[in-house]
Amino acid sequence: MNLDSTETSQTTDHKYQVGDLVTILKFNRVGELIKKQKNKTWLVKMGTLNSTFNEDQFEFVEHKQPVEIKKSFKGPIKKAAWTELDLRGMRYEEATIALDKYIDDCLFSNLPYAQIIHGYGTLTLRKLVKTYLDKHKSVDSHRDGEGGEGGQGVTVVYFK
Repeated sequence: MNLDSTETSQTTDHKYQVGDLVTILKFNRVGELIKKQKNKTWLVKMGTLNSTFNEDQFEFVEHKQPVEIKKSFKGPIKKAAWTELDLRGMRYEEATIALDKYIDDCLFSNLPYAQIIHGYGTLTLRKLVKTYLDKHKSVDSHRDGEGGEGGQGVTVVYFK
């Protein structure tokens, strides 16, 4: 495959590591480095899709850090939650369970906001998320994602 200059990485002298967020040039989409493969090749997660790319096919964005809770007691328990949940491809019941657990994790981790990706599809998951958030007592507000966040395929939730 012949890549032109717009599809070749401009990132130099960066030592990639698991958890780095990168832009896949071919798709102009952000992904997370999951596992180092052979010869500067990485397994990259983009939403629910995992694919393999060479380091010259993506550019470094930032290192993704989980948000840690502030604990008021001394003990070995730590909880971290990502700021994003992807429900695409799940059935209604499965998505309900995942959403409930995720919101609990966010609250336990003291996150100020989170993004819930439900996609467009039949709008069933979108309705589930909106209804759930409307009724949850710890949710301050929620809104559809903006253009760069995924539009109406994403709901951004803000916690009290």
